[in-house]
Amino acid sequence: MHPQSIRTALIISTYNRPAALHKVLQAVARQTRLPDIVAIGDDGSTDETRQLIDRLRPTMPFLLLHEWQEDKGFRPAGARNKAFAAALKEGAEYFIQIDGDIVPERHFVADHLSHARPGQYIRGYRGRLSKKETDSYLSEEKFRFRHPHNYKAWQRCVRLPFKIPCQPHKSYVEGCNVSFWAADIRAINGYDETFQGWGQEDDDLLERLSMAGCQRRDVKYRCCCVHLWHHEEPRDRFKQNFRHREDNVASGNFRTEHGLDQYL
Repeated sequence: MHPQSIRTALIISTYNRPAALHKVLQAVARQTRLPDIVAIGDDGSTDETRQLIDRLRPTMPFLLLHEWQEDKGFRPAGARNKAFAAALKEGAEYFIQIDGDIVPERHFVADHLSHARPGQYIRGYRGRLSKKETDSYLSEEKFRFRHPHNYKAWQRCVRLPFKIPCQPHKSYVEGCNVSFWAADIRAINGYDETFQGWGQEDDDLLERLSMAGCQRRDVKYRCCCVHLWHHEEPRDRFKQNFRHREDNVASGNFRTEHGLDQYL
């Protein structure tokens, strides 16, 4: 099967930031290779986000799904699992995952698919916009992809086709720009929903993918995106989540019992 013919779902997690989500969906609608499905995992946003999605749905050139869960604190694991499940029911074979404040460059989906390989998952990079840049960008009515002014941030989100894209493996992972085969996500049962509060749920998912036999593929100068500025989430449960992730790894069990299958 040619990579570009794979039925692809873009998974977007969001929480109470409709202006940013609007910018993201504008970028997705301009992709050189459109996703077949966009599934939004909503971690309890107010009705403003639903109204935005309902208003945009008829104008979007892909199937747009909205999976909402009650607001009980920071729980992206559950929101993403619900989005995975909704996309799987629509026949998704490959998942590309971003956050609702990640604006993809127009080759983003095509780049992820061109580097997709059986038995691997992809980790991309992102460049951060400053608060001033973000505020200015969100106020613009006409869409454009905006690079950061900071050179280091610019390097992390610029697409350079003449550069070798695959980079040496780095220890740090970012769940806001990753992709994986749907079958591999099903094998590990998606996210472990016992993670509550900020931190470690992405690391845990990708470590369990590795434990299940998937190799990590770092791609730079492709799969480009910018991260809009936002306030940091409270990190009061980070140590507890870190210990939980270590326990999962030590157990040797790559399949979580508290995951995706409850929605299928």
